[in-house]
Amino acid sequence: MKKKKQIKKLKKSKDFLEHILHAIPSLIYVYDFDKQRIIYNNKNIADITGLDQDLLNHAEIDLYKNLIHDEDRPLFDAHLEELKSGNDVAPVHYRIKNKNGDYSNLASKDLIYKRDKNGKPTQYVSVTTDVSDTKTAQKQLLSKNIELEEKNDELKYFASVASHDLKEPLRKINMFSKMILDRDAEQFSEKSKSNFNRITVSIERMEQLINDLLSYSELNTAAIYLEATDLNTVVDKVLADLKEAIEEANATFEISDLPVLEIIPSQFSQVFTNLFHNALKYAKKDEAPLIQVTAKMTKGENIAIPDAEPQQDYFQIDIKDNGIGFPSEVEDKVFDPFKRFHDREQYSGTGIGLAICKRILVRHNGFITAHSEVNQGATFSIFLPC
Repeated sequence: MKKKKQIKKLKKSKDFLEHILHAIPSLIYVYDFDKQRIIYNNKNIADITGLDQDLLNHAEIDLYKNLIHDEDRPLFDAHLEELKSGNDVAPVHYRIKNKNGDYSNLASKDLIYKRDKNGKPTQYVSVTTDVSDTKTAQKQLLSKNIELEEKNDELKYFASVASHDLKEPLRKINMFSKMILDRDAEQFSEKSKSNFNRITVSIERMEQLINDLLSYSELNTAAIYLEATDLNTVVDKVLADLKEAIEEANATFEISDLPVLEIIPSQFSQVFTNLFHNALKYAKKDEAPLIQVTAKMTKGENIAIPDAEPQQDYFQIDIKDNGIGFPSEVEDKVFDPFKRFHDREQYSGTGIGLAICKRILVRHNGFITAHSEVNQGATFSIFLPC
């Protein structure tokens, strides 16, 4: 009676295990080295190959192996020999003919299941997964990447040609306007002279817009090569380039010690140039510009940006000025292309400079924010992951 209960309990456990094995989406089988074929498999083998389970388990030849792609069979045989010798093996990838007559891509993770009294492997168990969808996705991704690279090359060529073709007629308009004005200025009224000057200003604005658009488009296609860069050196060079504008504005820069970061130096030079130039341009008429640059470490949880990782450490670099500022309600909009919040006639510019800054920070997995009040100056904060 006790023996019957044990047998019944054992059968129940076996049935439970069978249910688990059949429920697992992977193909699971046991291979016997002496018989040179599969001696057990779950039902997924039928779903993949169309082979009957019992037929596969009791056939005198290895029906499963016969379905493996001819090009992959040597690899599969070598894998079996490694297993048979008792060595640890890496997963093997191969193609097998499926029930539709096509080939499925499989990835097999195999482990020794039984050994004889001498420790020689006699059986192994395999957990094999159909990775056809993954392979297809990888091919599609590779194809899309190649297509994207081609599109980027086309975009670079288009931007370069467009820049040249747009600038050339502007240069001619500018040249001929100046020639007419220089030659016939005495014949023009003050109104006509003023109109010619406005033409010149419009041409310069258009040229700047073309340059800014070209810079903005190049950021989307340029390769990313980061290098350890001392930001102090970058800022010093920017200040040297802006020397005349700084002296003309009687501006003061207070720069604290800045970190060494993995960045694209030329792009961060552009960031600081744009931010410093804005601080000079939007200075108060009756107060000399004061621009302060400070750096510190902060946690992502302290950054008011949803994409910031809460526990990630960030370098925070603040650029603060004492200029005319802008309304706090437009802080999130100042980085949008072509957005302007000051009189175009009074303050030059194309409205792309801050958009370029944001694009550069995004390409560095960082962020940039703006805080300001009218007539209370502005603070731009750069955040870069450590």
